[in-house]
Amino acid sequence: MLPFLTSTLEQVLAFVPLSLSVFLSYRVLRVTDLSVEGSFVTGAVLMARGLHAGLSPFSSTLLALMGGACIGIFSAFLQRKGYLSDLLSGILLLFMLHSLNLSILGQPSISLYECDTPLNKLSSYLPHETPPLVCLLLIILPVTIAFIMLLHSPIGLRLRAFGANKALLNKIGYKAEGYRLLSLMTSSVLAALSGLMTASLQGYVDVTMGMGLALTAIAAVMIGETLHSSSTRRGVGFTIMGTGLYFLCLNLGLRLGLNPLHLKLILGIILALLLSRFRILAFH
Repeated sequence: MLPFLTSTLEQVLAFVPLSLSVFLSYRVLRVTDLSVEGSFVTGAVLMARGLHAGLSPFSSTLLALMGGACIGIFSAFLQRKGYLSDLLSGILLLFMLHSLNLSILGQPSISLYECDTPLNKLSSYLPHETPPLVCLLLIILPVTIAFIMLLHSPIGLRLRAFGANKALLNKIGYKAEGYRLLSLMTSSVLAALSGLMTASLQGYVDVTMGMGLALTAIAAVMIGETLHSSSTRRGVGFTIMGTGLYFLCLNLGLRLGLNPLHLKLILGIILALLLSRFRILAFH
């Protein structure tokens, strides 16, 4: 039972930055940004290519996060002043990033077992045989705290003002498009961080590893949005709880003997059950 819980917690922690990413774009900015699914894979792909090219784990991580930031910039450019809707720009970016990620990786998948991944490197600085779960906690906890601090800062208040009424934000002297750019950059960087940590944890990178994860993250945010009050801090906490609930249900299903070949079907059924349970089947 302990290995099962440990494995589930590791999956949840690696996925938390992606959930925070969607929380920022979907709940705070009120933008449905599906491009984070591509940013998730790009982060893993760039880290893998960096490691195989001889870069250090730190440099490879920095490369991955910079790649995520570039995707956020491009996404903001597509959405700028209504050039493309947020949903359409996200779909377009997903289409483009699949080809880009495959080109960067050079093959559908690549192993990381012989590489010194960021998690392995962090573990080497800690006491002997430190489990990956502890390493993930050391990364995710500061990231989550910094994320909450950002949302409660003056910048965070303006980001929420953008989501409520961006025209009013312009009228009071702030450039709304600048806050869109900042938010989408931060969102894509978080998604890239989640991707590289997931790849480090599982020991390989696959160009299809992000398929359906944006929907999973949106489901976690929507479940959290139904459960919590107007407090942003509680919203982040319940979003993480929604992520944990999803992975717990998924792993329990596989533990009970459900066929892994039907994984996408299982994912869809679990999401539908969770969303209908909390009466949030439609975006609002």
